[in-house]
Amino acid sequence: MINKKLQVKCLRVLTVLLTVAVFTNGTVYAKKQQSPAAESINADAEILLVQLKEAAQLVSAASHRGDIESEKLLSSQIVRLSSQIVRTWPETTHAMDALGEVGYLYAFHADDVSVATITDQLYAQYSMQSRITRVIDRVAQGYLKYHADRAQTIYTEAINRLSAHSDVAWLHGAAIRSQMKENDFSQAKKSIEKFKNDYSEYPGLCAVIQSLADTFWNWKDYDKAKELYQYISQNSSDTNLTFRAQRGIARFEIRFGNDRAAEQAINTLKTNYAQHNELCSGLNSISWEYLWKRDYVKAKDLWQYIEQKTSDSSLRIKALYGITCCQLRLGDDKAAEQAITTLKNDYPDSPELCNNILDIVEVYGKLDKFAEAKALCQHVAQNSSNSGLAIQGHAGVVRWEIRLGNEIAAGQELDRLLSKYLHNSDLAANLKCLEKLYVQNWCKNRILNLVQNGQKPSVKKRGLMLCIELLGDQDVTKAIERYSEAFLSKKYSADDLKELLAFCEKEEKYSSAVQLCQNYLKGGLSGEDKKEIELQLYTNWSLCIDNPALLLPHLDEYILKNKTTHKTLTGKATFLKGRALMLSGDTGKAIDLYKKATAEYPNFLEAQEGLYLLGYCYLLQNEFDRAKEMFNQFLKKYPENKNADEAKRLLKRINDLTT
Repeated sequence: MINKKLQVKCLRVLTVLLTVAVFTNGTVYAKKQQSPAAESINADAEILLVQLKEAAQLVSAASHRGDIESEKLLSSQIVRLSSQIVRTWPETTHAMDALGEVGYLYAFHADDVSVATITDQLYAQYSMQSRITRVIDRVAQGYLKYHADRAQTIYTEAINRLSAHSDVAWLHGAAIRSQMKENDFSQAKKSIEKFKNDYSEYPGLCAVIQSLADTFWNWKDYDKAKELYQYISQNSSDTNLTFRAQRGIARFEIRFGNDRAAEQAINTLKTNYAQHNELCSGLNSISWEYLWKRDYVKAKDLWQYIEQKTSDSSLRIKALYGITCCQLRLGDDKAAEQAITTLKNDYPDSPELCNNILDIVEVYGKLDKFAEAKALCQHVAQNSSNSGLAIQGHAGVVRWEIRLGNEIAAGQELDRLLSKYLHNSDLAANLKCLEKLYVQNWCKNRILNLVQNGQKPSVKKRGLMLCIELLGDQDVTKAIERYSEAFLSKKYSADDLKELLAFCEKEEKYSSAVQLCQNYLKGGLSGEDKKEIELQLYTNWSLCIDNPALLLPHLDEYILKNKTTHKTLTGKATFLKGRALMLSGDTGKAIDLYKKATAEYPNFLEAQEGLYLLGYCYLLQNEFDRAKEMFNQFLKKYPENKNADEAKRLLKRINDLTT
């Protein structure tokens, strides 16, 4: 979501850097006569550009999984690499591509102002370049996931500004893709027919149609996808495009049970594209269609064809994996074991081997073959150099020992896992995956013992984190008591507590955070640490208390004690009091407090939420005009705040109510 994106403020620095880099002494570099040397492929620039594009691809993946830190690091890397390319090779297409990647990043973070700055630079400097349409398309793609309407605006502007460009047809095709992202499929289908008629002589016509066909397939409009694949097959002279179209037709026929047509399409691929470098990878995707349809014989036959024909080790591993799965489903355990042995013997050092073995383990498990599943997990645990996979292997051994009824052996394996990988970030996730493991007493006691009997502070702390993440409230309470007793008796600093509180908040275990704060405060914390932990106590308490009004006297006392000596803590407590007033139903007092607090502490991070909640309080009192005023102020001042989308939604709701 947009509220998880990197703050645009740090990204906008690049706009200035790029502008300075590309414009020097009032002269636009791209308007100069290009020298052959400047246009030649520069190895250093190519390397940096590859790194830049890889980082851009990873940004959306990091955002999707909620990994904000990785997203920030990758965004910073894009900024640094782009600036270096534009500064060092300003006259080349490498600089144009770098600007495109930065534009993609701005669009991905919905920073419309910076996107406009980048596209204006691209039009001013590179409008005559042959690939300018592809670069503008790249910028627009940043909008496609969350703001397809804004992508459509980019395409419309580009079509107008590059109307005389020889490749403007590409932009028309890309614009159709954005219509599909907006779920406007009927209009997209009409646009495709018009596109085919208007650009029948365009050399890239079938390439655009291929992209649109794949998009229809991904959106499960299979009939339209097949229609477009057939168009490509009949009209394109590009063997790569016709190969991919034929592959799409084969997948369609399998998915809809047209066995004879599917076999004809597959035979066409084998016969007409026998030397094509994508043949085996294409057949691999077709094999999966058969597997999903539970036609294990045909899937196995195709994978055996691939295994014999391909020289690509990665494809051969995938084929052997597929053969194994099919043989197991067909009940031919001996053939499956032979395929597994071939995998182990031929590719012992492949990074893909252990991943495929763990996938085979799941097939064994579904077939109730627990001993075989355990043996494969032991192989992964003993042979993988990747700690994450090794943990999965050990956890798998525990899992299958439990299913086999070997509780003692399962406990011994769990001890090895905890001992070796206690501080690994992948540990808790793998323990969670063990079926009902962490609610069994023998397992709970092992994790609790880490807290009570761990010899090192780091072991105790990590043990408590596992308890918070894995165990029920009663066991977590017990673990916190053990941890607090051990640490307070030795008078450890509050830094460990702060780390644990941050962990509790991340896991949304606010009651555990409250208990930790209370225990530490009872233990005699003093000075600055005590004041900070008290505020942490009230903050977490506010997130789990049934009656927020109970917080008010505590916050009043806290503010009174600290207002003359600790402005930062007092400000934070004041905003917290506003939230407590609002949640307890006293919106009038909450409004008065938020107005005073946002004026007195305008630079506090909490002031952003305070302004948003001020608008929310007005809305609760049906003061729609004041609510609109506050929400509009909030969006103008803090467009990237996590509550921005909700503020927009509430504004729309107010407009609906008042019109």
